[in-house]
Order: sequence, then C-alpha cells, then structure tokens
Amino acid sequence: MVEFQTRDEQMVRFTDGIGTYPAEYEVGSQVNVLYDPQDVQNARVSSWKRLWFGPTLKPSIGVLPILIGIGLAWIVRRR
Repeated sequence: MVEFQTRDEQMVRFTDGIGTYPAEYEVGSQVNVLYDPQDVQNARVSSWKRLWFGPTLKPSIGVLPILIGIGLAWIVRRR
C-alpha cells in the first residue's frame, strides 16, 4: 500500500501491482511515485524493476531462440 500527496494536496492511496516476498520496502519507507495528474489512481512506484523489467524481459525471451539459431548455424558452418 502506497500513500502520497499530489501537488494540489489530494491524498491518494494505491496498491502497487507488483508484490514481492519479502517486501521490497519497509512500512514507512519513502518511495518515488510517478502519476498522471489527470489519473492519479493509475500511479506507480518509480523503480527500474516495476517500470522496465517486464518490457525488457519479453523481447529478451523472444531474441533467445534467434541467438541460439545463429550460434548453431555458425557451429555447423565451421565444421
């Protein structure tokens, strides 16, 4: 659960979409929050893992078979 105050002093409380065990942050810790002033309920904790891990993992998994294929083709060609 994250609670923050917007620039216009509105209190917003949200639950982050990613949970970890053990918890990544302790109760009472301060974290940076990114939010759209027009849609404050869609806020996110600002961290690399929460913002970029998923978008970078998916293409990485997609590229892996291509790299394996290139590696196998290179090995076969050398023989």
